[in-house]
Amino acid sequence: MSGFNEALFWNNVNKTDTCWLWTGYRNKDGYGEYKSDYLTTRLVHRISYALDKGELPNLPLDHLCRHRHCVNPDHLEAVTSKVNTRRSDVGLNSANKTHCPHGHEYTPENTLRYSGKRVCRACKNERNRQRRTKEKK
Repeated sequence: MSGFNEALFWNNVNKTDTCWLWTGYRNKDGYGEYKSDYLTTRLVHRISYALDKGELPNLPLDHLCRHRHCVNPDHLEAVTSKVNTRRSDVGLNSANKTHCPHGHEYTPENTLRYSGKRVCRACKNERNRQRRTKEKK
């Protein structure tokens, strides 16, 4: 990171007893971002990881502490996208759902899988019925 002002970067970090919280700009998803003349806008947790570890893996970094604006390299782990999603609130919420948004239970008989996602068979059948009825008119 030639020309990168590391001191200026760390001035935007509040080191608490556990997390190192980014106090600079955060994007709409809650991740800290940093822009300098030597870097395009970058996610700050990735910069922190690279500064500490010496290299940046070609994998997502999972925030083990679950705080998206934490830049503590000890709270970051390089994992696959699949593992990162599974560990996230999104992955947990989806995996724990027992019923579709319309109230049908996700059973083996009522569950279809497309691209790794669950689809309610009853809802899909209803959408198809409505589409066929509309096409006949």
